[in-house]
Amino acid sequence: MIRGNRAEDRFKEIAVSLTDKLPIIKVLHTDRSIDARGLDFIITLTTDHDEEIHVPVQVKSSDCGARKFQAKYTSVEYHNVIIIIVNDGRTDTEILSELYDALRSVLLDGIRYDLLFAKLEWVSNGSSKPSTKPRFCRKSMYRLRRR
Repeated sequence: MIRGNRAEDRFKEIAVSLTDKLPIIKVLHTDRSIDARGLDFIITLTTDHDEEIHVPVQVKSSDCGARKFQAKYTSVEYHNVIIIIVNDGRTDTEILSELYDALRSVLLDGIRYDLLFAKLEWVSNGSSKPSTKPRFCRKSMYRLRRR
């Protein structure tokens, strides 16, 4: 059974292959501190108006894992996090199609994740105010701005 890092590596390959079909700028694997808060990847898309959208994605190896994630992260900020199941029972084409549909919905429906990223930064840096913009480090990993 495919699990953990192998599932995430497979997902990243599939996500990167979508760059010719969707306006994907980056597919970034999160660092441990963000992974511990339920986000494996941040996919950055651009809209027709050149706005960047940072889309959180959680990769799970089973339906049970996806349900546990949803039960654990019940706050409104997590409601639109994309959950993709990657395992040996699913083909790359199935995963690609599901991811494509989810990212396209983000673009068409105008879904934004500003509250989630602000909450993650606020929890991480202990500030009384959340910051408004996530930061990316040079090593292609999502990192919260530290003060």
